[in-house]
Amino acid sequence: MRLARIIDDLGVWEKSAFVKLLENLAEESGKTKEVDAILMKSSGDDLKKAEGEDISAVFQLLEKEFTEHLNQAFQNCSNQFDLLFDVIGRDGNAMMSAVWFSTLYTKAIKDTKKNAKQMKSVLEGDITELTEERIRAYRVFHACLKTAFENDIANNLDPKITSDEQSILATLASALNLSAHEANLLNYTVIPLNAREITEVSDELVRLGVIFVIRKTGKVYVADEIVRVLRKVRGREVGDKYFKRMLKLLKDPEINNICKAHGMLMRGIEREEKIQNIIDEGLSFTKALSEDLHKEGSSVNDRKKRINELCELGLPDVKLTGATLDQKVESLIHHFDAVDRESRIGISMEGFDHLVRDLTEFFPQKFKLWLKNEFELQEEDELITAEFLHDFNIKPRDILEVIESKELSRFIKDKGIKSRGLNILNVLDSYKDTQNLFFENYEAIARRDLNVLKEAGINVKEAELGSKFEDITQLMLQDLGFNVDMQLRNTVNTKRDKVDILVNLGSSQVMLVECKTSKDSTYNKFSSIIRQLKAYKELLEGKGLHVVKALIVAPDFSEDFIADAELEYELSPSLLKAGQLRTIHTAFKQQFKHAALPAKLLSHARDVVIDADRVVKSMSR
Repeated sequence: MRLARIIDDLGVWEKSAFVKLLENLAEESGKTKEVDAILMKSSGDDLKKAEGEDISAVFQLLEKEFTEHLNQAFQNCSNQFDLLFDVIGRDGNAMMSAVWFSTLYTKAIKDTKKNAKQMKSVLEGDITELTEERIRAYRVFHACLKTAFENDIANNLDPKITSDEQSILATLASALNLSAHEANLLNYTVIPLNAREITEVSDELVRLGVIFVIRKTGKVYVADEIVRVLRKVRGREVGDKYFKRMLKLLKDPEINNICKAHGMLMRGIEREEKIQNIIDEGLSFTKALSEDLHKEGSSVNDRKKRINELCELGLPDVKLTGATLDQKVESLIHHFDAVDRESRIGISMEGFDHLVRDLTEFFPQKFKLWLKNEFELQEEDELITAEFLHDFNIKPRDILEVIESKELSRFIKDKGIKSRGLNILNVLDSYKDTQNLFFENYEAIARRDLNVLKEAGINVKEAELGSKFEDITQLMLQDLGFNVDMQLRNTVNTKRDKVDILVNLGSSQVMLVECKTSKDSTYNKFSSIIRQLKAYKELLEGKGLHVVKALIVAPDFSEDFIADAELEYELSPSLLKAGQLRTIHTAFKQQFKHAALPAKLLSHARDVVIDADRVVKSMSR
């Protein structure tokens, strides 16, 4: 769930610790003026009174400082930060009850103790399935760790590992090719692991700015932006689901190569379990792709070629850049980071909802169980919908990737979906609702942003964007119940004067709608557009029609444009930003599906710039 949305759901006290932390980070980094500049646009100069969007913008400004703040907290090995990250870092734990958080924490303690006990058996020579080289690496790290932890005793101090020692141990773990999971387990063969009071744990995480807790309900929230920082602090280059996405594209021998490189057991273990074990080990994404999956002795060119093949096979939206192998992998990391930050889901929300319903019906017992196991969703969460999953940053491709290959093939055959190529991409393509996809990317069309449109799966030529914006605006107005009279428009249009959209209000009254796209986002050509509109008005009045309102729709308007519009008394045009029309349309579709928006809300609008919130509020009366 996005940080802005969480903040808006919190009370003053519940967000106070986070706000105070941001204020301190701003002061320490000398960025107070930049923070004030963000707040002055809408919230004044008080961060405590700021809305979610403003606090989110301040967080983005201070993300580097926040990361360092958590880095310092992570150096304290007694706070169980590594273990807690595995609890709160999952997509399915973006929001949960305090009881569920306690359950997951208790389970994590129990599992870690069990695994640490097995690691101790390896160190003592009781388990010999691993190679001698691997066991030796464990013993070297363990000996260094023990010395670092216990050397304070000689100085009559409590045993601990300092930040400097922690840094040296991290370097040693990397040199010994230990995974994050292995290093953590070795830590807990030396450092006592005791369950803490859950209130103590949650209070500390709130103080650190990692989670938010609503007092009244006990609900725990973890923001997507915070998880990305935690991932960086923990040395995870991409989210687990994206790492798994790449692993699923690999051949079986390549999966085995990764397991072999890290001394992981392979005999008698199925492919899916091997993939999950790789994820659980916390291996380096970069090392796995650039080194581990390839045959020993493979040339750099062969490795680059294989990375290119993998992206062509299963990631058609990736723009792989860079000449070197490291650069190619780095561009892949940037791609997954961008996907994680994006709210777009690749298909329309209606298409997503349709997919969820079909999967639930086809796998009545299994589908919900697969999702719960993969994303650790709270047990009492019964209703699985597209909106519910989207709140947890779980997207259409994510849910398809939890389904076993054979089961997905069975679903594809039953639904008559093409099976040539990658099954997951075929399913996504079949549930892509084009019209709703255009609605969801309406603002990008208005801004003529071809890159964003291509990423969303919309292929349109730049020359077609103007007419496409007009077409989608027309569809939105029709959805709102407006009588968009194409026949009347065609009757009055001439070769020289062509009205974009004409809304018939009855009794010979009409509303002119002019659509303008702009790469600069802010449309500023008032003099040219007002000449157009006056020509249209004269044309329509010559046909016996009365123009009640002229409505201009564009991505945004410059201050000069708005000022000029306020002084135009003959037409008294109203200005509607594309994002505001999208907001009105979305609210209407969700809440008022069987009604019609009163035309007067737009045709008789008194404000120069129409406020979507006011229109939506009027709809509910």
